[in-house]
Amino acid sequence: TLQVKGESFYVSRHHLALQSPYFRALFFGCGVESNRKQVEIKGVDLQHFKVLMEYSKTHRLALNRDNVLGILETADFLQLERPRLLCCKFLERELHLSNCLGMMAYAWQLGCTQLYNSARQVALTHFSAVLAQEDFLCLSKDRVAGLLASDDLAIFKDDLALEAILRWVLSDPDREEHFLNNVVVTGGYFRDVLWFSVDWVKIYDCENERWLDGPAMQKSRHSHCSIGLDSTLYVLGGSMDEGLVADVERLILGSEEGWEGLSPMARAVERAATAALGMCIYVACGLDENGDVYAGIQRYMVKEDQWDVVSYSPFPYDLVATELNGALYLFGGQSLRFDVETDEWTVLNEECLDGKFFCGCTNISGQIYLVSERKSNKAFPNMVLLDPYIDTCIQTDDAIPCPMPLRGC
Repeated sequence: TLQVKGESFYVSRHHLALQSPYFRALFFGCGVESNRKQVEIKGVDLQHFKVLMEYSKTHRLALNRDNVLGILETADFLQLERPRLLCCKFLERELHLSNCLGMMAYAWQLGCTQLYNSARQVALTHFSAVLAQEDFLCLSKDRVAGLLASDDLAIFKDDLALEAILRWVLSDPDREEHFLNNVVVTGGYFRDVLWFSVDWVKIYDCENERWLDGPAMQKSRHSHCSIGLDSTLYVLGGSMDEGLVADVERLILGSEEGWEGLSPMARAVERAATAALGMCIYVACGLDENGDVYAGIQRYMVKEDQWDVVSYSPFPYDLVATELNGALYLFGGQSLRFDVETDEWTVLNEECLDGKFFCGCTNISGQIYLVSERKSNKAFPNMVLLDPYIDTCIQTDDAIPCPMPLRGC
C-alpha cells in the first residue's frame, strides 16, 4: 500500500517496479521501505499522483493545459518515463511564439531534451519576434550566445544580431564587460544543388545557373517519392510499366558509384507523401497495387537499412508531408500532426486548409509552405504559408509562376 497525504493506494509492487526505477528501488532495494506493508511517499501532489496511478493500470493519461506541468514534475520525480514522455509531447504541441523561451528554461530545468530542442527551434526560427519579448532579457549569457551562434538562426539582416546583443546588454549594464567580447555570430547556408527526379535525373547547379545531366536511375519509374537527406538523394517506390515497385535507390552526391539499391519498402505504393526526420525517412500513405488508399506510415531507418510501419493515418487521402520541429505534418483534406515517439495524431484546426489538397509541401525557417492547390484534377499557382507557432495561415494567389505537377517539391 502506498500513502500520499493521508490517502491510501493499493498497488502491485512488481507492476510499478517494472515501470519505474524509483519504485524498483523503493520496493526491492535495501531500504527499510522494502519490508513495510505501507509506504508513505512525500513531496508529490495527491491529484497528480492519482492520475499517474490510474495510468499505471489503464495506460491512459488524462492530460490538459491545467494539469500537464504538475503531472510532468510528478512523473519526473517518480521516474515514470512513459508518462514523462507523453507530457513532453503534449507541451511540444502547445509550443507557441509567446511561450517558447519560458518552455526552454522549464525543459532545461527538468532535463527534457527533446522539449528543450523543440522550444529552442521555435525561438531560432522566429528570432526577430522573440528578441522583443521580456523573457529574452532574462536569458543567461550562454543561452543568448548559443542562439546567436546557431546555424538555424533565422535573421534577414546582420544588424538584427547586433540589436539582440545590445538590447540584452543594456537591460543590465553589468553584463557588458562579461559578454560583448565573447559573442560569435555565424551565418546560415543554402543548398548548392537542387534535385528534380522523374524517370531520368537532372541536376540544377545554382552557382552556375545551368542544368546538368545526372546518372540514370537503376529503374525508370513514375509517381514515386524522392527526398534528400544530408548529401544523399533517395527515390522510393512508385510505378513501372509492369506495375508498382517497392524498390528503393540512393545516389550519394559527388560519388562516382551512381545509384545504389537498398532494402525495399514494407509496402509498395505510389503517389505517397514523404518527409525526413532525423536519420529516418517516412513514406505516408499512397495508393496500393489495387489503386486503394493505404493508410500506413512506413519508416526507413537509414543506418540500419530497414523498414517498418510505425502508425496508420486517420485521414490517409492524397497527402503531402513535411517535418517541423521534430514532428511530421501531413496535409490533404485535413491538417495533421504526427508525433512518432508517442504515436499520437493531432488534427490542426486550420480553416484555411480544411478540404484542400496541394501538389507540394516544404519547411523553410520554421514555417510550412504548401504550394499549388488542386481542385478537380486542376492545379492553381497559389501558395499557403502556415506557422503554427504564431497562429498564422495565409494564402497568396498567383504566388508561383505556374501551376506545379503532382509532388512538385
